[in-house]
Amino acid sequence: MSANQAVTLLDRNSLSRPNLVEGSTANSKEDLIELAQQIQQCDASIKSAASSKLRSILDQMRSLQQQAKGVLEDAKRDAELHHAACNFKKIPGTLYYLYQRPSGCSYLSLLSPEEWGNTCPHTFLACYKLEFDFSWTPLEFVEKNEADNAIVERLVKKQFQMALMNE
Repeated sequence: MSANQAVTLLDRNSLSRPNLVEGSTANSKEDLIELAQQIQQCDASIKSAASSKLRSILDQMRSLQQQAKGVLEDAKRDAELHHAACNFKKIPGTLYYLYQRPSGCSYLSLLSPEEWGNTCPHTFLACYKLEFDFSWTPLEFVEKNEADNAIVERLVKKQFQMALMNE
């Protein structure tokens, strides 16, 4: 028990004095010590439970902070890709190749470095797929993203079928 907390006992003459067991009274100093120890144990348990819950919330806050950072980084990348020079209409579902000119200007192309062969005039930076929500997925995550989308599609379809069956 902390130094600024003390066990408060009721006045013996109080009409509202509770009894631990019906008809019993605190008969000895040991009873009072046991009651104080029990209160101290409860305080420790409450503090421990609150601390545990707060640690869990703190972990969740850190996780959300990391997710927010990732969302902002993705949004910055997506904006940069949408602002890259491009001489054609971008179509969702298509792979685009990002190149950089010696001037530092970047541009999108439909030609991969392999298709350019040895005649590629600029530095290849990366390949991205334009998604249907107009976000960009780096090539190395396209396969995983498509697998995740297929799982979500199956779950939605299953839920829809279950909803129809329950009507």
